[in-house]
Amino acid sequence: MFLFRLREACLVALIAPGCAPVAESAESASPSGPTSAEPETPGPPTPYDVPSCPSGHFCVDAPKEKPDPGAPEFPECATTATPPTGLEDVGPWISFDPGLTKTTRATDADACCYEWFRPCPGGRPYRETAESSPQLAPRVPRTDWASGALRLAPDAEKAAWWADQAAAEHASVAAFSRLTLQLLALGAPPELLELVQVAGMDEIRHARDLWALAAAYGRTEGPGRLPLLTIVEVSPVVLAIETLRDGCLGEGAAALMISESAACVADPSVKAILEAIAEDELNHARLSWAILRWLVDVDSEVLSALNEECERMARELPPVLAPPAAEIMPLERQQLLKRRVFEAIVRPGVGALVGEA
Repeated sequence: MFLFRLREACLVALIAPGCAPVAESAESASPSGPTSAEPETPGPPTPYDVPSCPSGHFCVDAPKEKPDPGAPEFPECATTATPPTGLEDVGPWISFDPGLTKTTRATDADACCYEWFRPCPGGRPYRETAESSPQLAPRVPRTDWASGALRLAPDAEKAAWWADQAAAEHASVAAFSRLTLQLLALGAPPELLELVQVAGMDEIRHARDLWALAAAYGRTEGPGRLPLLTIVEVSPVVLAIETLRDGCLGEGAAALMISESAACVADPSVKAILEAIAEDELNHARLSWAILRWLVDVDSEVLSALNEECERMARELPPVLAPPAAEIMPLERQQLLKRRVFEAIVRPGVGALVGEA
């Protein structure tokens, strides 16, 4: 039953998202269409310009009282920390970095160091491990990734938002290709491989539709060369953790977020695009649960690993207060939706897998 709760959550978002007031669409506001505006295009990237979702590190002094729990290799350090001035809006995505701590302690014996990142929007992230920062292609001026011919009033903020979403969906194409290779290496059944290939094709369509939306708002660009990432490790346990975090949780939250965005726009063409993407992301989340079911049968250690990952995710996703939904989704709202999916779908879903074993 837990798979159907996600669909119900998305329907609730469509019916009563608590949107901020929605402006009239450009088509209905002006019979002659939107006013022309010079599209904003970035300059060509350098050969080494490989952006990722925002991330970084910081170090603080070890707390005076021994934390509980402490970091495994450095028990005097907490597993997370309050970020310093300038990083207050990072949110809950902070994790202890033992390697940097060890290096920094050569000159600062009390240092405890952490890695932070802000999650990228969009579907399944493209990264080497579940702990790595997601990677995106650099943006370049091009028009071939923008499908359709939407007409909207120019809006720089919305153009930037949907360009970010499009870049994340483009990277998800690579994420599903990587997932295909992992499943092949583990001897997955053809039915799962077919569904993963379909999901990758979905992401191409999502990227094209969202770059078209960004272009309609005044930003004409597309992806440059996406960096190739190595598959660090392939095992049922590793793939299960990645699938739980990036698929069951990440794409489940993406479905809910896009559903809320769709409910907050007035233009019927934009609404139709976003509703279709939300439905696809929901199906991708359901695919992730099917992959987990198969992995549980492949390796008996998967269940205990999923339980441990659930506890870790619970610590990373504290309850938050968030503003109402809007076409441009505030970071706090994204955190709230991810927490909702975790509590309503992911945690009971893992419990259901344990009960079926």
